[in-house]
Amino acid sequence: MVENIAKIIEALAKLISAFAWPAVGAYLIWRFTPTIKDFLSNLSEGSLKAFGVEASAKRAASEAIAKADLGGGADKTKLKPSEERPSVESAIRLAELVTDAIPRRELQGKRVLWVDDRPDGNRYEMLALAEFGVAITIARSTEDALKLLSEAPFDLIISDMKRGDDEEAGYDFLAKLLPLHINLPVIFYTRSKLDETIARQRGAFGVATKASDLIILITSAVSRRSFDSYWKRRSRPFDQGNLF
Repeated sequence: MVENIAKIIEALAKLISAFAWPAVGAYLIWRFTPTIKDFLSNLSEGSLKAFGVEASAKRAASEAIAKADLGGGADKTKLKPSEERPSVESAIRLAELVTDAIPRRELQGKRVLWVDDRPDGNRYEMLALAEFGVAITIARSTEDALKLLSEAPFDLIISDMKRGDDEEAGYDFLAKLLPLHINLPVIFYTRSKLDETIARQRGAFGVATKASDLIILITSAVSRRSFDSYWKRRSRPFDQGNLF
């Protein structure tokens, strides 16, 4: 008799357990249905598409940065056979770190004037910036650059240093900007031997020799705090003996 009662109790316990979890699930669905509906309504098709575009742009930018760095960075035609290039793995890893660290919104919509007499050598760098949403205008000379600056607004200037036989064309261009009160950050992108301290003294925001460094420097330049600090420094008269 006792054994039969025990078996009945055990069977009832299993039956209750079998119905308990579905009941709990039904309660949770009933309890949180409004929240789930709100979440699904906010997660619209447009949002999903935006996530996809962002991811796709980051992949494309990362690939372009890695290709640029593997090609030798700025002024690739000057790269000597003895100079070391980064390994494929390290270039890809660095490019991915850069694109992951910089949200697309930081650069999207920015307008860059790129001064270089051989712009084809920067095609991967320009592709990477385009994937970040940057609009690029090319000038092949100082004269073209000054003309473009008088016609349209820009957020940043990227310049090479040597053009033709002029070893310091970048510095000459920089000197012509100051009296015109063109208060834009100027970044030198070059593999030429260039002392960054002197370049900053002369008014440059910074110097980059690799695409990955260039992207980071551009992001820093367009931030308000960095720009204000840079412009205060640049507005001071150049003094060869004074290190900023």
